[in-house]
Amino acid sequence: MIKSKLLFLILLFAISCAQNGEIKKVAPQEDQTPEVMKDDQSVDYMPFSRMKHNDIVEKLFKEALEHDQELKSLMLRLEEVRDLKFDSLKNYRTYNNNNQDYWRSLTRYADDINDSTMKNDLKKFIDSLKKDQERKASLLDRTVAQLDSVEKKLNDLEVLTKVMVTAPMMENYQRNELPNHKSLQTVKLSLDSLITVMQPYGQIKK
Repeated sequence: MIKSKLLFLILLFAISCAQNGEIKKVAPQEDQTPEVMKDDQSVDYMPFSRMKHNDIVEKLFKEALEHDQELKSLMLRLEEVRDLKFDSLKNYRTYNNNNQDYWRSLTRYADDINDSTMKNDLKKFIDSLKKDQERKASLLDRTVAQLDSVEKKLNDLEVLTKVMVTAPMMENYQRNELPNHKSLQTVKLSLDSLITVMQPYGQIKK
């Protein structure tokens, strides 16, 4: 029952992401350069598990969240769903690990038997126990696989969301902070002039 409810919540969130922002280009904030792209600005990182330090996209996305409460709420929901999945599968992970430990132990016990006939009979018995257990857990295993599949879709949508939200912000930076070409030309002229003056002093006398 809990697994079905969790699967429904994750699917609902995926649909919400698709409706609200799947590959949707977000309008830049007043065509201004993002604060995080200014030299004198430092970044406070949001406590989202997937944020990476020193990642320029993450820095831009964090700033976007500060200006968009709806988007911020959506990302918090994403974290809540991930936490819900992790917590809901604790019993499954424990159950699965205990079973795997049990099968490994049985295999070692079988290997300790010297009589080949008894050893083969015991291994067949162990195989029958394992297949019976796998049948009992098959529905649960399929549900967990579905949860993992849907979470991968959510992860993909999260990546797309970050790229599409931050792209116009970076476009503002690229437009507003483009270095002045004329100033560089002035520097080049100064260098060329200095070369002309220095050339007579640098000639090798034959």
